Amino acid sequence: MERPLHRVTCKVALYDRAKQSVLITENRPNEFGLPGGHLEQNEEPEMTLRREIGEELGIKYDKPLTRKDFWIHNDGKVILGFVGELDSSTKLKIDKNEIRSATWVAVDDIKNGKISAGTYDYFILSNSDIKTFIVARAVVYDSINKSILLVRKADAPYWHAPGGGLDDGEDIKECAKREVLEEAGLEVEIKRLLYVQELHDKGSRINFEFFWLAEPSNNNQILDENHVDTDTDDGIVEARWFTKEQIQSITVYPEKLKDTFWDNIEMISSHEDSFIGIFK
Repeated sequence: MERPLHRVTCKVALYDRAKQSVLITENRPNEFGLPGGHLEQNEEPEMTLRREIGEELGIKYDKPLTRKDFWIHNDGKVILGFVGELDSSTKLKIDKNEIRSATWVAVDDIKNGKISAGTYDYFILSNSDIKTFIVARAVVYDSINKSILLVRKADAPYWHAPGGGLDDGEDIKECAKREVLEEAGLEVEIKRLLYVQELHDKGSRINFEFFWLAEPSNNNQILDENHVDTDTDDGIVEARWFTKEQIQSITVYPEKLKDTFWDNIEMISSHEDSFIGIFK
């Protein structure tokens, strides 16, 4: 009987932060990678990694593991990447049936290519210090007056959809609603997921911004021109409604709000929401 193909593999980069080193394994002669292995039936990814660490390195690992990356191999296999911490003085008991050896190497040597690691393993190593942030924004559409709500910061020459980062314990839709209330003083109802964009700041920060189509909770609400942003960190100084014609004379981000948003708004509103849901 042919053995079923494993579809999910879990890998972990174990760091000694104090010494800026990472543990790599030699699976075959001169073929280096990271500890880990296949996700077995009824296992969660962290269970897989703790089992594999025990099998390969001969230690019980009970420290936190942080999910960092995932990617899909061109043959359909899924690779899940995690990061953990381990003191490099920890005594390892290598199982030669699992791996040939394990050694600590400088992180810079991996990043600079002095040590050759597998393609996927290198991806985990070179991105392990990246911090990701989730931002929720609301594109508030007034279907009666055919206009959208935009906000502006004091030092910015452009307008954008109100929004900001998630607070602890908050879901992404609640975040979008809260941000509109803070920045514009308007209560809204979230209708559906509209856009997603990925922003890379200088350094090691990535923002994933989720734009939600929203509408005023009450069509009789009046935008208070004297409203003050209740979150002083945001720095929003103005909120205003713009029609399609008015928005052409300003700089706005994302730029879709100048053209394709208006062309597709009726179709967008009637299509199935691509957001599956929130699970806790």
